[in-house]
Amino acid sequence: MADRLLRAGPVWPQYTVDDPVLLDLNGSDTGPLLDTYRNDQLDFVDSNPVIFRH
Repeated sequence: MADRLLRAGPVWPQYTVDDPVLLDLNGSDTGPLLDTYRNDQLDFVDSNPVIFRH
């Protein structure tokens, strides 16, 4: 039981602007996931500052 508690967790690189990585908690397939799946939506918001007031 003690060995199970001391087992190393998944590798989770530090999130940076140059390397946007999330931790995907997916059962036995837990691991890093690039945070780029919303780029199109965020680009749209960024390109319309008057509408989105930023």
